[in-house]
Amino acid sequence: MNEPVVILGAGLTGLSTAYHLNKDYHIFEKENEVGGLCRSYRVDGFTFDYTGHLLFLKNPLIKKLVVDLIGDNLIKHQRKSWVYLKNQLIKFPFQANFGSLPDSIAKECLGDFIFTYGYNQGKNYTNLLKWLENRFGKGLTGCFLRPYNQKMWKVPLSGITLDWVDKFIPQPDLNEVIDGVLDIGQKRYGYNTEFFYPKKGGIFSLPLAFKKGVKNLHLDEEVSEIFLGKKLIRFKSGNEVLFSRIVSTIPLPELLEIIKDIPVEIKSKAKDLQYTSVYNINLGVDKKCGPGVHWIYLPEKRYPFYRFGFGSKFSKFMAPEGRSSIYVEISYSPGKPFNKKGMLANTIEKLTELKVISNKIDINVVKILDIKYAYIIYNLARQRYLKSILDYLESQGIFSCGRYGAWEYSSMNDAIYCGMNIAKKINETM
Repeated sequence: MNEPVVILGAGLTGLSTAYHLNKDYHIFEKENEVGGLCRSYRVDGFTFDYTGHLLFLKNPLIKKLVVDLIGDNLIKHQRKSWVYLKNQLIKFPFQANFGSLPDSIAKECLGDFIFTYGYNQGKNYTNLLKWLENRFGKGLTGCFLRPYNQKMWKVPLSGITLDWVDKFIPQPDLNEVIDGVLDIGQKRYGYNTEFFYPKKGGIFSLPLAFKKGVKNLHLDEEVSEIFLGKKLIRFKSGNEVLFSRIVSTIPLPELLEIIKDIPVEIKSKAKDLQYTSVYNINLGVDKKCGPGVHWIYLPEKRYPFYRFGFGSKFSKFMAPEGRSSIYVEISYSPGKPFNKKGMLANTIEKLTELKVISNKIDINVVKILDIKYAYIIYNLARQRYLKSILDYLESQGIFSCGRYGAWEYSSMNDAIYCGMNIAKKINETM
């Protein structure tokens, strides 16, 4: 008798896989609810996500699926995001809208961009710092691109590869930059210029909609060991299950650790895979905040957070009438010093300084979410080892997928699409 497909993790990728599979499967989730990081918490009338989660829906297949799942509970937005630098708001992306900076700085940024744009066309660079300096010039890089990326990634930019930049960093051409400096440009840049968000229920409404279409769901089941030779998975509860295939959304380093009969040369590669964590402070505020703003980027060191935004601007149902919800993102490196105890007070102080809130009396609710795996770092180890790790796992019947399973910088759309493709592959080969 054929054993079932076992799906580990009921986040968006796992749920999408189950939703599209036409084979016998069981899906196991270590938490007591589905969703993974795509969950929301309701506290005293406020709804908070695991930081900002938005749907971009550029793929027609994914857009149709999401609309079929949550129907008219979906709002469409045109992005309203800004960079706060030198005590002023500058439209995002900074590299196309820096004309409002003091004349001497704007002139330097534009001059450096023009020089590097002509001089470095067609040249290849292997790390993020060199690429930024030689794609945008040292002026733009020094003002925003280097400090912001350093603040978010928490590792030297010279150690980050370029596998992800074309998708996530807007790259205006010379004419577009000049139009932006002169404030005559109308073009919108980036993958997230338009986004969708649920009207009610926060982002959690999406995995809950998927949940209705899946079966054989087992919650509170965390994997402790996987035995490839026996085709057996053991859970911390003591339960065991045999498998024909595994679809794993477990963070890749953790997956390699729990496979007991994996070759040492494969397992050892995991130690060099890096990531950043995010300390997500959510605030329910007794006033309306952030008129005309979805989120703001902050490159300067005087602010501990690299970004903050307003969930109540994604939907009015994220906060009670007349109030606002704010999410704040602070990046940190696992294993390095990070003062979590002092971060809330520091954040409130800086939001007050920015006049986002009047004082701490405005705050009705605080919900802190500590996200261990947030951003995958595209370092040389990832570039050298990832393919061989994933190829080995697939040769053993394990499809490691999703943002942390495939160890990639990806969106919710990508997670859903990944699950859809893995299900198709299994449907066609079993």
